[in-house]
Amino acid sequence: MSMPGDGTSAILLLALFAMRQLISTCVLGTRPRPLERFGGTDILVCLWIGYVGLALLAFVDVVRGGMTGPRWILFLVFSLGSGLRVFALSKIRPYYWPSIALFADQRIVKEGPYRLFAHPLYLGLAIESIALAGLSGRMPAAVVAFMLVFAMQVQVQREEAVLDERFGLLYRKYREETFDLGDVFPRPWRRDTERPGTPSDDQRPHAKATRNGFHNTWV
Repeated sequence: MSMPGDGTSAILLLALFAMRQLISTCVLGTRPRPLERFGGTDILVCLWIGYVGLALLAFVDVVRGGMTGPRWILFLVFSLGSGLRVFALSKIRPYYWPSIALFADQRIVKEGPYRLFAHPLYLGLAIESIALAGLSGRMPAAVVAFMLVFAMQVQVQREEAVLDERFGLLYRKYREETFDLGDVFPRPWRRDTERPGTPSDDQRPHAKATRNGFHNTWV
């Protein structure tokens, strides 16, 4: 099954992008401003540049080659990633900020996809990036997708270091109960959840975040 490379299938892909962004904007609505912001803009810029590049490559190649059978499967995979991101946004909405930020009433979100995944927004973005690379079919697109996943992991490590500092054992227990794409990388507290000398949650209810701040999702 295929569609001619006349742009019709590419318009379908573009419509999905627009619908995803519109729904995300409506879901987020008006949000409180964070108490403090702690950077992370460098990775944010790299992610969006790479993502837009992947989207353009996929769009051009779909225009040229149409939607073949495998591309329809990848289109569904991309839709799955987009759906995960929108669902996650609906649950993290009060604490969402594009860069790394800390809110006055910050808490660990455990509803919706956060019951299973610690960073479903990153996971959804990784799924979208891999699907876009597949839709393009070019080796440079695959390299960009790999670099994006690596950049996401760097940002996750920044956020999780602060989560560990902010919530201590409470967050480490949460991470033991959830999965994330970044779990392929080792984390020190997985070897020893109750590390000697780590303050308990009762001892640190007002612990101040370090330079990298926190929210348990990104975009």
